[in-house]
Amino acid sequence: MSNKENDLVERFVAAFNSVDKVLRARLGVERPMPFPALIREYSKKNRYWKREDDMRRFADLRNFVIHERVKAYQHLAVPSEQVVKQIEDINRELSQPETAFQRFQRPVETIQVDSSLAEVFKLIHQRDYSQFPLYSGDSFLGLLTENGIIRWLAQHVSNKLSLVDLEEVKADVVIREEEAKTNYAFVSRDTPVWEVRNLFAERVVLEAVLLTHSGKSTEALLGVATRWDMLQLSLE
Repeated sequence: MSNKENDLVERFVAAFNSVDKVLRARLGVERPMPFPALIREYSKKNRYWKREDDMRRFADLRNFVIHERVKAYQHLAVPSEQVVKQIEDINRELSQPETAFQRFQRPVETIQVDSSLAEVFKLIHQRDYSQFPLYSGDSFLGLLTENGIIRWLAQHVSNKLSLVDLEEVKADVVIREEEAKTNYAFVSRDTPVWEVRNLFAERVVLEAVLLTHSGKSTEALLGVATRWDMLQLSLE
């Protein structure tokens, strides 16, 4: 075998072993588990991971490369450059995933408890946002949403049979419409993007994932991810 062929084999095996190690660490697997079962388990817990079929093929190739050889450094099969790059890309995605901060970092529009509905509607019109973290000073109270506001207005008008003065109604009154469900989550800046996607997939009432340095609601907001962002990700 040439030096180039040996290099391809070594790169392929190194990347495969790294993927195996990362998956076991992610799943907290300490007991022996066959690789096919490992990638099946990881796919079940991470519905947006689309590499299971690729890794099955690479596992077959790895077994052939390692076990089917005449003697040391004389393999019966050598991975192509394209295959090696593919498994190296998978390894990179798993071991160095894109973080929530890298993808969703942006200024976040917040409102205070004494903000009026009139002010909130102006923000919706000017910024085209539909979710607003609500604060009392520096204390996070909840997530006010456009849908929550509309539900509150519809209930108030139908029950009271009266018009609503948007300047008089304060945000802390309307947020009670959202209190029946937890429509937000906090994550740290280093949370992988795939974990954010899983949160939205698992929690149907989730409206926004808020980013802070270590995932605490008492920390400054660094960014936000919404269901619209998840749609954009699925189109990439």
